[in-house]
Amino acid sequence: PNMLKVLRENADQLLDKILKIDDIVGQVKFYIARTLGTDACSANHAATQFFMSRRNLTRQLMTRGTSFRELRNAVMEEVAKKALTETSSPVSIIALQLGYSESSAFDRAFKSLSGYTPMAYRNLSQTNF
Repeated sequence: PNMLKVLRENADQLLDKILKIDDIVGQVKFYIARTLGTDACSANHAATQFFMSRRNLTRQLMTRGTSFRELRNAVMEEVAKKALTETSSPVSIIALQLGYSESSAFDRAFKSLSGYTPMAYRNLSQTNF
């Protein structure tokens, strides 16, 4: 329940930002936040949501210096960090909620994005507060 609350709050914060600026990057980030951990969190599904082809979406993002994968990684990192610091959910549950079938895959992905393992990040954030 806490994990879903954190995910919803993050998505709502992104929505507030999107409503202030009409930008495809912000809209895609919001879409990713709402679909993270589901099969719908893909460039193909996002393009359909925005009534364009995947190729067009890719081009739109490329002209803005990013890609769907980069945006998904950024959103995943942000949501994971919030979940690790604001909930006491086990890392394995956070990994499942974010769409990882195994905790070890989440550990590797999180470490490559943040430089820390999920547990090290949680422990570090607890000592800094």
